[in-house]
Amino acid sequence: SLTEVYASADQLAITNVFAQRAIAKAWSTSLQDARDLINRGVQDILGTYKKEIVVSNTAGGAPLRLCANLRMFPLLMHALTKHTALRAGVLPSDHRAAALNFLESAPMPYFIKNVYSRVYSLHDMIDEAGLPDENGSIVLPEPINSTSSLLERYGLYLIDNGTELFLWVGGDAVNELVQDVFGTSDIFQIPIGKNELPVVQDSEFNERIRNIISKVREHDDVITYQSLYIVRGASVSEPVNHASAREMASLRLWATSTLVEDKIMATESYREFLQSVKTKISK
Repeated sequence: SLTEVYASADQLAITNVFAQRAIAKAWSTSLQDARDLINRGVQDILGTYKKEIVVSNTAGGAPLRLCANLRMFPLLMHALTKHTALRAGVLPSDHRAAALNFLESAPMPYFIKNVYSRVYSLHDMIDEAGLPDENGSIVLPEPINSTSSLLERYGLYLIDNGTELFLWVGGDAVNELVQDVFGTSDIFQIPIGKNELPVVQDSEFNERIRNIISKVREHDDVITYQSLYIVRGASVSEPVNHASAREMASLRLWATSTLVEDKIMATESYREFLQSVKTKISK
């Protein structure tokens, strides 16, 4: 039955199938056609579920409904339209081509992570995070949603998109946090860009973060290495003509472009996308 089909559907596999179809569409016609294909796919699947399975007289203000195993499907599909491979706007052609090739060939776990980045909040992680468990495996913090609205100005975050790692330091991080992590209390002295986290003697917090970075990099199924980029968030106390201002702006733009629940360039936020889908399937 249709109910059983929906209940047994694999949202990751479906997203991957749509990605392959969208990539083929991008090569044969246009990027806009590829994005339209993805958006129509979401509308069709949610619209059919609403029409055939949700048997109730719901008012126009009722939320979108979907079975539990497909809850992340609209988000993954929306994130796919914001990926470097398919995103609207002008991008360097080699960056876009590399992204298209990656989406087409990446193993499923890396494909999903590249479409929807994992974001770890480090400044308030549980005490066990970054330390080995009873089996000797490093405990990772629980990921948070991929949106800048959750990034505190004083916080420390690790963004993992499957190909790169970004260590985001809030521009208003307290001196003690900066000292613990980087060995200097001056946030404007921390190394930015492509770097490894320095070893800070007698700092357990620094060791825990290095352990988490090493754990995230662990894999035995692909032969790639994730470079770490250190990014300093904006602050009202930031010098206007700081030597690294231009590089910092580029790094921030790159890192925040992985936070796919937000507006990116001219694209909708995830909340706006859901509202748009709801409007279209309610007609």
